[in-house]
Amino acid sequence: MPRFFALLAGALLALGALGSPSARADDVTAMTTKDVVVGAGNTARDDSDVRINYTCWLYDAKAPDHHGAKIDSSYDSGRPLSFLVGANEVVEGMDSGIKG
Repeated sequence: MPRFFALLAGALLALGALGSPSARADDVTAMTTKDVVVGAGNTARDDSDVRINYTCWLYDAKAPDHHGAKIDSSYDSGRPLSFLVGANEVVEGMDSGIKG
């Protein structure tokens, strides 16, 4: 019986290796931002102290809105994220998505 499970596990691993390759960050050629609600404050620039609400989704090319699984959201905690723009305090891309 243990040999059967070892063969089954090996077969599943081999099938997984034949599946489509997963997307990598290098595969993404452009970042898209969408203002859902435009704030009434000053324009965000480097060294601006900002507070934002956000939702972060994994990219899914097959989904109509390209939203895969949700991985994080300030709405879930009920607290906006505060950070200094341009100070490398947040994930790469968030600063450039906030500027302007």
